[in-house]
Amino acid sequence: MSTPHLIALREGFTQVVPHSHHLGQVIETLAPGQGCLRQPYRSDLLGDAEQGLIHSSVLTSLMDSTFGVTVFSALEADESIATLDLRMDYLQPAKADLDLWARARLDRLTRQVAFVSGTIWQANEEQPVALGRACFMRAANAKSAASPT
Repeated sequence: MSTPHLIALREGFTQVVPHSHHLGQVIETLAPGQGCLRQPYRSDLLGDAEQGLIHSSVLTSLMDSTFGVTVFSALEADESIATLDLRMDYLQPAKADLDLWARARLDRLTRQVAFVSGTIWQANEEQPVALGRACFMRAANAKSAASPT
């Protein structure tokens, strides 16, 4: 992708993806096949207020958004994508008062599917809160993939 396209993606992604916008996710870095998003801490994201733990769905949403923007960053043209499969491994609880960070990389891009993996952490990237892997369907190529020719 061209630099202007990466700039437009960085500036527009969280504005056009409703859950990313609602949660206040921020793209911190973006390069072809790589992305890093931050989820600012908010008390309404707690799933267990008594223990001060962030709800796991916030982590899933952050990871899915990070994966999505990472896939978009690797595509040569605008096209639709859809999450086919998303696996999350929760390694430790996400705690209150700390932002969440997610970094993803594109592992493989085929005509039909993109494969990505990533990590979520809070204070220290070397101590991840969760790991994830996903595959995304490339909708622009769905017709040609279904065609027998």
